[in-house]
Amino acid sequence: MRYSTLIVTLISIVFLSSCEKKYPDGPFISFLSIENRVLGSYKVTEISDNGIIADTSQLSDYRISFYRKKSEDSKYGNYESPTIKADFTWVLSSDKKFIELDFNNGNYSSKEIFRILELRDKTMKIEWVIDGTIRVYSLEEN
Repeated sequence: MRYSTLIVTLISIVFLSSCEKKYPDGPFISFLSIENRVLGSYKVTEISDNGIIADTSQLSDYRISFYRKKSEDSKYGNYESPTIKADFTWVLSSDKKFIELDFNNGNYSSKEIFRILELRDKTMKIEWVIDGTIRVYSLEEN
């Protein structure tokens, strides 16, 4: 009995010491991989520029989706706003703290890097720095 308690205690210590919060507002422990938490279709629930929350009356028109084709290794997605509809490919950085979106749609081509601030099962918060402005998108899965 004493040995089994000791073994369980040691395994618990090793397991908990190997857990690391990857994102400041992320879960301490998750049974889903980071990639599987990114996958999904999201609506934008809030946009802030340098900490100032933008007008939310138009946000219902903003959508972003991340998906993966099982037959391929590539990951795809699409972004939709009142003025832009664009497809992209995406990859996670090696440290899993950034998402790189590569837009290549004929007349719209751009590579954007977003820092992941929060990544939970149904919500995500990402940060994009553009022209000195820190823009934060809060996303909620549909």
